Amino acid sequence: MFLSLMAAIIIFIGEAVVIYAEIVGAKLFGISNDPFLGVFLKLALIVAMGSWILLIGYMLGQRAFKNIWIVGVISLVSILIMEPVLNYAITRSSGRFDSWRDWLGFRNFLAINFNKKSAPVLLLGADFFC
Repeated sequence: MFLSLMAAIIIFIGEAVVIYAEIVGAKLFGISNDPFLGVFLKLALIVAMGSWILLIGYMLGQRAFKNIWIVGVISLVSILIMEPVLNYAITRSSGRFDSWRDWLGFRNFLAINFNKKSAPVLLLGADFFC
């Protein structure tokens, strides 16, 4: 029980670190006059640390759950939770279609995992907004 909880927390932290670096990198490159390589090198270490944290979380999750699909679902759920939160916290902007895209993505995630018959129909909605 403790190992599975620890694996889930570590995966959440790793995904948050990587998502943070992605958003900050996009924001810095978009608003500064720094060259691409300069922004990339500033954030490469953060992405590497997040990837190492994710690797540790995946390894512990595989040992705890004995099923890589459960670990993958934990990772996907952490992305669905952390990306909109971090995106808003860092950029302080939410476009008109951002909430629709996030909602449709979450709805597709639920449809694919719990109702496999309606998944192809629901997938068409999210592609329109992406």
